[in-house]
Amino acid sequence: MSTEDPVTLGEVSRNVSSLRQEVKEGLGAMSGRLDRAFDRAVSSDIYAANQSQVEYRLNDLSKEITELKTLKVKEDEQRTSLRRLVIFSFVIPVFMAITNMVFTFYIFIGKGTGP
Repeated sequence: MSTEDPVTLGEVSRNVSSLRQEVKEGLGAMSGRLDRAFDRAVSSDIYAANQSQVEYRLNDLSKEITELKTLKVKEDEQRTSLRRLVIFSFVIPVFMAITNMVFTFYIFIGKGTGP
């Protein structure tokens, strides 16, 4: 005989009931978590429609960015040509005035020293 007390049928029944209750509570908790997860889940049709809309929006934004880049390049070219126009509209008159003064002085100095 063994030194342990024999387990009675009643104890086995209580242990089985206790295990059954623990498993039932665990499954109930898992069921609750799954229900919350399924509430947040999205159907594949809705997901596909959303992805299609996102791709459409990205393509639209890409076209808009390309248009803005093209517009910026044109504006830069206009700014450069305007800058050149402003510089030359100042430089040429100043150059003409200096040339006119040089010729005027040459004419007056040249006439005063001649025979």
